[in-house]
Amino acid sequence: MLLTPPNKGTFGDFAGPTLSEFDPAKPCLVLAPHLAYPTRNGADILIDRTWAEFSRFVPYVDVVGMDCVVRMAGGHTEHVEAYANRPRSKVVAALRAVVRHSHYLREKFLTPRFGAQARKYLLRPEYGLVACSPLCSAELAMEHVASGGLVCVFTHNDEVRWFENLRAASNNLLSRYVCSTSIEWVHGLFAEHGRDLLFLHVTAQDFDSYRRMFPTHHGAVVPIGVDARPVAPSWRPGADAPVQLLFAASLGVQMNADALDHFAQVFFPQLLSTLGVRLVVVIAGSNPSARVTRLCRKNNWTLRPDLKESELSDLYAGSAFAILPFAYTAGAKLKLLDALGRGVPVLGTAIMGGGGEQEIAPCLFSDDPEAWVLRLRQVASGGVGPDERERLIAHARAYSWERSAQLLFDALAGQKTEA
Repeated sequence: MLLTPPNKGTFGDFAGPTLSEFDPAKPCLVLAPHLAYPTRNGADILIDRTWAEFSRFVPYVDVVGMDCVVRMAGGHTEHVEAYANRPRSKVVAALRAVVRHSHYLREKFLTPRFGAQARKYLLRPEYGLVACSPLCSAELAMEHVASGGLVCVFTHNDEVRWFENLRAASNNLLSRYVCSTSIEWVHGLFAEHGRDLLFLHVTAQDFDSYRRMFPTHHGAVVPIGVDARPVAPSWRPGADAPVQLLFAASLGVQMNADALDHFAQVFFPQLLSTLGVRLVVVIAGSNPSARVTRLCRKNNWTLRPDLKESELSDLYAGSAFAILPFAYTAGAKLKLLDALGRGVPVLGTAIMGGGGEQEIAPCLFSDDPEAWVLRLRQVASGGVGPDERERLIAHARAYSWERSAQLLFDALAGQKTEA
């Protein structure tokens, strides 16, 4: 299997204080300063879809997002109330992180307006659980812990490794220093509150990594979900037919830009040499950075920014492969599951293959560009059959948001005795 979801939330076996008990008869509050609609990146999708499904288990869920408050109940959005707010720019957030020796995401997203909105809801006594996303927003909920409430925190990825990878990949001294201060901030959070909060990790690998760093922290594995959205394939093999490769991701994120740079340097030259004008590379996603725009222009790739879901589905339907050329990554592999759930095979680097069985045919996870060329030739000549597409979709169906929410509920309901 490419990714193997656990059967239940997995808790560490710790000595120390027991966390407050979860009460499903009370509503939940979610603080997610990054969450913006429409959802286009993995963190936003994770919070929106998880808590929409989780609202079936509790009276309702209130989510304080970047610029709106959403009430969810019975799996649906009941009410949306907008408020004025926007995150700080990357440069301002980075400078604040340096001056305050702080965490980059904290300085980007925890604005005074978000803080005021969050505190307005935190002061309400009815919530039995407060959930925070990402790590840096946990500081807002510490009064809820002090008053005997339960607070859980979505880590989204191995944040220490994430910043270590970004630091290693950057030649910018400011960026490297910001990564260092962010790592120190994470260590400080766990040192002070590791046994006060319940940390929710999206993969077992993340759980293991955090537990090695912080052995006494309370943690559970709650895997990410995905919507299986099979596409009706419009791409057909043929001697002269174009062969389209699709990269779909948030295009303002450094890791994704680094992946495209890695693709341009390592894989693209040999693919282009083999297929020539038949090769079509499409880069789709939100908020493309100047760096991504330059890469597309330089390599004659097609840039499709800020697409509607129907437009993105059409791109997947016309693609021979989705590509995931990451030199490094951390956290959940939503991009991988999204492609599989549409019935589209993946060409990715070895790091994207996960543990155990590395492939579901005709997917390939390899750092060897010659292996990419060979697999692409095979598919370009024979296509992807309906049985192969159904195997890809079936793998993704093992991950559903309903299942993820059920695992979260089971973990919370059992945490008092298992933690």
